[in-house]
Amino acid sequence: MAAMRTSVFLLSHYDPESEENTPIAHQHKACRLLGQLAGVVAAFERIRRGEEPVKPRTDLDHAANFLWMLTGRGP
Repeated sequence: MAAMRTSVFLLSHYDPESEENTPIAHQHKACRLLGQLAGVVAAFERIRRGEEPVKPRTDLDHAANFLWMLTGRGP
């Protein structure tokens, strides 16, 4: 949880709508965070196990990409 909390803090710093406080901006920020956090969690776990992070693949959906980046194997 600490890694995820810190990642959200860091990712928010680079968000193009970080200073926007409208409902649509909040939706955009939430969607971006959901897309980014899966990669952060997978990379953190791989690094924790002494492995190199795996880049996402464009041919996989969100859930399949999470498994790919976490395990290095296809779903």
